[in-house]
Parts: sequence; structure tokens; C-alpha cells
Amino acid sequence: MEYAYLPCRSACASRSGPISFYGKFLVGAARMSAAVSVSGGGVTQATSTSDTEFCFTLGAGVDFNLGERAALRAGVSGQFVRSVTESARGARMIVRAT
Repeated sequence: MEYAYLPCRSACASRSGPISFYGKFLVGAARMSAAVSVSGGGVTQATSTSDTEFCFTLGAGVDFNLGERAALRAGVSGQFVRSVTESARGARMIVRAT
């Protein structure tokens, strides 16, 4: 299981026309945890581990303004988690109506 806390502020180039571009850079922490339980011969063995690591996210996209109070957002973002022993990466595409 993974949880990330990344406070965010997006930067927009301009909101005056029908299309505006945005970018974001988030810095925070990711908490990862795992648990395993094994049973056999009348004995149950359980173990769990968790860790909190530094992470950041980069993203960019386009807002298509549909009126004064509506827009369609399309973009991409990537999350990077850095630990002492290894690194993890993930990416996602965003399509959202606001």
C-alpha cells in the first residue's frame, strides 16, 4: 500500500484564451507498507514493514476553457520516489472536467 503527501501549486501560463497551459512540481513524502502472514502446521507467522521516503512529482498539460466556470484538463504527470536502496517511478495521464 502506498500513500503520498504532496502539497501543490500549479502554475498557469495564461487563462485569457480558450487554451491555457499549466505545469506543476510537487515535493513531499511517500509512505509505503506491506504485510505478510503465513500459516502452516498449526503455526501462523506474520510480519510487516513500512517506510517513509522523499518523493516528487512533475506534471504538465492543457486546460481547454469551455466557459466562465468550466474547463477540460488533459495532461501527464510522473511520480518519483527515492529511497536509500532503490527508486520507484510511476506515470499517469489526466483527463478531468472542472
